[in-house]
Amino acid sequence: MIQTALDRLNRLKNWQAASIILVLGFVVYAGSLFNPFIGDDSNQIVDNVLVHSISNIRLFFVGGTFYDGTHLTGVYYRPLMTSTFSVIYSLFGAHPFYFHLVQLLLVIGSTTLVYLFFRYSFKPVLALTLSLVLLIHPLDAQVVYAIPSMQDALVFFFGILAMYLLVRLSSVKSLIAVVACLSLSLFAKETGVLFVFMALVYLLWWNKRRFLHFSAIMIVPILAWFALKATAVGLSTNPNNAPIDSLRLVSRLLTAPSIYQFFITKLIAPMHIASEYYWIYPKFSIEHVLVPLIIDLLAFALVVFIAIRLIQKTSKAQYATFLFFACWSAIGLVPYSQIVPLDMTVSGGWFYFSMVGVLGMVGVVVNNRRSLIKINLPQPYSACLVGLICCTLVVISITRGFEWRSPTSLYTHNIAYSKEDYAAYAVLGSDLIDANKSSEALPFITKSLSIYPTARNYQSLGAVYTNQGNFSAALEAFNSAVAYKATATSTLFTDEANLTLVIGEYDSNKQFIVNTLSYFPNNFQLWLDLALLEQQNNHNEEAKYSISQASKYGDVSSVINESIQKNVPFTITLGPKKVII
Repeated sequence: MIQTALDRLNRLKNWQAASIILVLGFVVYAGSLFNPFIGDDSNQIVDNVLVHSISNIRLFFVGGTFYDGTHLTGVYYRPLMTSTFSVIYSLFGAHPFYFHLVQLLLVIGSTTLVYLFFRYSFKPVLALTLSLVLLIHPLDAQVVYAIPSMQDALVFFFGILAMYLLVRLSSVKSLIAVVACLSLSLFAKETGVLFVFMALVYLLWWNKRRFLHFSAIMIVPILAWFALKATAVGLSTNPNNAPIDSLRLVSRLLTAPSIYQFFITKLIAPMHIASEYYWIYPKFSIEHVLVPLIIDLLAFALVVFIAIRLIQKTSKAQYATFLFFACWSAIGLVPYSQIVPLDMTVSGGWFYFSMVGVLGMVGVVVNNRRSLIKINLPQPYSACLVGLICCTLVVISITRGFEWRSPTSLYTHNIAYSKEDYAAYAVLGSDLIDANKSSEALPFITKSLSIYPTARNYQSLGAVYTNQGNFSAALEAFNSAVAYKATATSTLFTDEANLTLVIGEYDSNKQFIVNTLSYFPNNFQLWLDLALLEQQNNHNEEAKYSISQASKYGDVSSVINESIQKNVPFTITLGPKKVII
């Protein structure tokens, strides 16, 4: 009976396999479609007015991904992701359902392409099984659940499409389509270069006739991408917002073994996965450096052992296929080895590319199991084992979806399994501040600061003190935040500008706001604060001018506007204090 079922599966047509992938993808991830915007979604989508119209597409190629009130900024160059956000927003507005839907469809499409790619090495049932593991593995689930991971979904979709076309089509002309897909992958995220590298490896090993042609064509979009990125955000990729950023190369390399160990252990036992990790091990230790290194070397030794057995017991073709996927798996880890510091130590979605290589190696081993392993597990037992593993992965992946139901659920989960996640503590504290629970927020903010001080958590500390009426402490916190310029945003300066109404001298306060406006000339809150400051100091004409400027960039309260125009006193509230203007 099992054999009959396997025979039928091995006669699957491509559309039937795609249908199975589609159905399973929606079964596992349908719940995510109703999750809200979280985290970076605000600055990249909801509050990013440039993304709200596709007519701004030119700007997406000359700036970063975050909106600071005037333009796109940051060190991340993701024009295809920003363009995708803009298309979705232009069609459907600020509804997270459609962003999640597009992302899920991209992942399902990528899984189908992986299946088609695997079909050149494995029988349909094995290719389908391996592809489904890629789809449902909890380590990859973040690529579906987190909207900021749209970049990973896009880079992988166009990259694997390029690899499939490279294998499927044999003409030199077809390389134009391959290069076009690889170019889109690059403009989604710089890790698209991994697919370029694997395309070169494939051609060098199996199709040398097209190697030089591909190299000549590919150089043009790579140079174009490089030039555009350098102009838009610069060549540095260091966001300066994680503890590992502050380490020297040697210390980062001491952390690398634990990164590889994380991927190995979570691949085998994908439990208690947080969305981001920030640990660092800058000094040698047995627990955090030596033990992970031994585990990594054992995994490497296993790969070498299998490769030796393959060349001894099987054909050169099987050996070459195994090496190809081993190379795929290894090269996918290079960008995340912290040779160049990244915005966190580890994220589960970072293994998405490498997992294809791991699954490819597993496929070769399964194909040659009788030659490599003397133990022959009966098919009913092996089928039940595979089914049990897949069901377990499905349950865990579905459960992970509940983490993204709200910012609180996500970041509470993160601090439970990622103790060094200073960003999660900062967000939880910020949410409590917004809920007028400053006293409850303070422990989260101080915990975040103790792990890794940034402009963001100092700004939150300032907000806590402002709400408590401790304006001198708030000003000190805001000034501390300004010291971390790389992670500061315009809201930091507007929060500090609010304090000019209750602390400091008029001349210095005005100079601060005017200087800040030179960087953020279209900022509504800064113009409003300047208007209030001028009115408070009986400079009515200057106040009228500033309030008119503010009205260009936001909605001014009718009470405030009329009071300034008529030059009559009014009262505003700052923290617990009533301020007469």
